[in-house]
Amino acid sequence: MENKSSKTPLILCIIICLIMLTAMCSYTVGQSQAVVLTSLGKQSVELRPGLHFKLPWPISKAEKINTKRQIFNGSARDIPTSDNILLSSQISASWRITDPLKFRNSLGTLTDAQSNLKSIIETSQETILRSKSRDQLFSTEGMTTTEKDLLEDLNDRIQNSYGISFDFVGITSFSVPAANSETILSRMKEERIKEASIIRSEAESTAQIMRNEADSKKAKILAEAEAEARRKRGTSLVTIIEQYENHLEYSDFILFLKKLDALGEVSRYDTTLFLDPKTPIYDVLQPQNNTSDKK
Repeated sequence: MENKSSKTPLILCIIICLIMLTAMCSYTVGQSQAVVLTSLGKQSVELRPGLHFKLPWPISKAEKINTKRQIFNGSARDIPTSDNILLSSQISASWRITDPLKFRNSLGTLTDAQSNLKSIIETSQETILRSKSRDQLFSTEGMTTTEKDLLEDLNDRIQNSYGISFDFVGITSFSVPAANSETILSRMKEERIKEASIIRSEAESTAQIMRNEADSKKAKILAEAEAEARRKRGTSLVTIIEQYENHLEYSDFILFLKKLDALGEVSRYDTTLFLDPKTPIYDVLQPQNNTSDKK
């Protein structure tokens, strides 16, 4: 019994040493985590979740890095636009680690990264907003275009150097400082009045040109119609004169045919008439001696 009780502390020490050795020679990778492993000055990255083994410290060292999406919320800053309008803007952004090894060697920890990225984001914010005019920022697609430009500029600045990537940049507030609001509104009003005057002037000029063109076309059409009418009147007059001359030439024959038609109409009815043979239309029944005598 005494031998067993004397061996108990030794067994406990062995178990504790094994546990400590296991802890020193292993590490775990969780979901949304990466481990930078440094062994004899050489670095490697482990991204597979689960239990992994390594050489004990100080030969090998494992450092966990959280790869979840990180959120940055900036403070309001007064930045002038390209047309010297002072605007107060605040942006927020989200980013994540794409290259844990590059992130570890350039930015270090997440806390260090937040402070370093703050200056980079603010620099990009000022660069982009200074390149925009007030009308560009407050147009229909102004905010969307500005946020897209901010996202592209930030990724160009840091993606190749820090092992991170921005996937969203948004302007959370955009306002005019109270001290400059009246001046800006007055300037906007003057510019709108000027633009309206220019638009009205261009519209009146265009309308006058259209009226002049319409009057010119109208005069041309009327002149052509008048010329065509004169031509047709001349042609009709010639035709009438020719027909009249033909009618005079055969006037006796035409009169004879008319009388025959009238006589035919009267003779359709069963009627007995006592008339002088010299009565018109019946005079065609008389012998035409006068005609032969004339010939």
